[in-house]
Amino acid sequence: MANSMNLAILLLALAAMLQTTLATDHIVGGSIGWHPNGPTFFADWAANQTFRLNDVLVFNFTEFVHDVVVLNKENFDNCSFGKKVETFSTPPVRITLNRTGEFYFACEYTGHCTLGQKLAVNVSAFSPSEPAPAPGSSANSPPGSTGTTAPPPQNAATPLAATFSLLLIAIATAFLFQF
Repeated sequence: MANSMNLAILLLALAAMLQTTLATDHIVGGSIGWHPNGPTFFADWAANQTFRLNDVLVFNFTEFVHDVVVLNKENFDNCSFGKKVETFSTPPVRITLNRTGEFYFACEYTGHCTLGQKLAVNVSAFSPSEPAPAPGSSANSPPGSTGTTAPPPQNAATPLAATFSLLLIAIATAFLFQF
């Protein structure tokens, strides 16, 4: 009885750890951070990332000089802040990507959005073994298209390594409870 209870607790803990291990922190803009850096800088940065459910965007910026505003697509496209979803002004801002689909962010400080300080990300629920399509691309590209798959972010935990590590921890823990 005690062994089956210990095994159930162990399995629950492993499931929780696996979910946490597979989430990735994405430092928005890399070493540049959340600062205006040209009209396509953040779109180019996002094209080289793979965003999955429960990943976290980390916006690093100077307080009172920048902010992060969550917008809908129309307001994002027009750099309009009349219908903000939410505003964050104290860095660093950490936003968990808690659903699949598109997310839109911009800086509301005068002129920053129109200078390119805005970010759109597409969050997928693909399993770690399946690559997610790059934002703006179709999973079913027509034959002859030259779509490229974005490499995973450098700070991402390799899912196989994470799973293997958790398996070793589970085995070690199971042996401890047996004796």
